[in-house]
Amino acid sequence: MKKLFFMMGCLLVLGSSPVWAQGEPEMAVVRIDFGARKVVITRGEGKSEVTDFSIRMGLEKSALDATELYYATFKKLQQEGYELKERLTASESAPTFLFVKAPKP
Repeated sequence: MKKLFFMMGCLLVLGSSPVWAQGEPEMAVVRIDFGARKVVITRGEGKSEVTDFSIRMGLEKSALDATELYYATFKKLQQEGYELKERLTASESAPTFLFVKAPKP
């Protein structure tokens, strides 16, 4: 009888805590450096992807290009299953964002 209660308790603990079985969530850090004209996406140590971009001169054109750059970068990560978690820096010339991959149901 004691063995039965022990086994039921173990099964109950294992069955009710699937979060313990999950590893760390996949993350991506995105830095958009307007001074260097580069987008850096890092998915781990040694797993960085650097993309160059250009921005046209003029207030309206540069704002349009910057907004489209944000859109393209965020859309790419969203299609890979990442969600924007937070903005890590307040720097306007090189903002950094943290994306986390949504857990699979």
